[in-house]
Amino acid sequence: MTGTLIFLVLGLMLLGILLAIALYGDQSERSLESDREPGAASPAIFTDLELHCPSRLLANRIFAQGDLDFVSREAPLLERTFLQERKKVALLWLKDTRFCMSRMFRFYRMAVRNNPALEFRTELKIASYYVLLICMFSSVQVLINLLGPFRVRGMIIRIFGLADGISMGVGRILEALDRASLVKTRDDLVQQSGLDD
Repeated sequence: MTGTLIFLVLGLMLLGILLAIALYGDQSERSLESDREPGAASPAIFTDLELHCPSRLLANRIFAQGDLDFVSREAPLLERTFLQERKKVALLWLKDTRFCMSRMFRFYRMAVRNNPALEFRTELKIASYYVLLICMFSSVQVLINLLGPFRVRGMIIRIFGLADGISMGVGRILEALDRASLVKTRDDLVQQSGLDD
C-alpha cells in the first residue's frame, strides 16, 4: 500500500510539473513548422524503409489557436462542439504519432540488435529521449482531456524536439547499416505486426 501511494504521489508531482510547463512555459505563438523535419539528417533512409515520422504541418493545424479564435468570433454557438471535435482529432493525432515513433524505435532495436559498432552514449541518449517521449505522450493525453488541445501547444513543440533527437540519432545509425538487412528487418517487423493484430 505504501509503495502504491509513493508512486501515486510521484506521478501527481510529475503531472503537476508537466502541467506547469504547459501552462506557464513559453506561451508565444510559435509555429510547429520547422525547416528541420524529424529525421532530417537522413530522410532517404526513413523513406526507403517506410518509417514515416509525425507531420509538423498537420500538428500545426490541429493545435492552431487561430482556429479557435475564428470560431469563437464568427460562430460562438459552435465553439463548444468545435472544441469537442478538435479534442477528438488531437487525441487521434497523438495516438498516431505515438504509434509511428514506437514503430520506429521497435524497428531500430531489431535492426541494431547484433551490431558491434554501437556506442553506449548514443544508445543511452536515444533510449532516454524515447522514454521521455512516451511519458510526454501520456501526459499530453491527460492534459488534452482536461484542458483541451489548445492549451498543450508548448508540449507538442517539445514532443517534436524529442522526436527530432530520436530520428536524427536513429537515422545516422541506420544509414551506416546494410540496406538489404534493413529491408529484411522491416519485412520481419511488418510480419510480426500482422501476427500481433
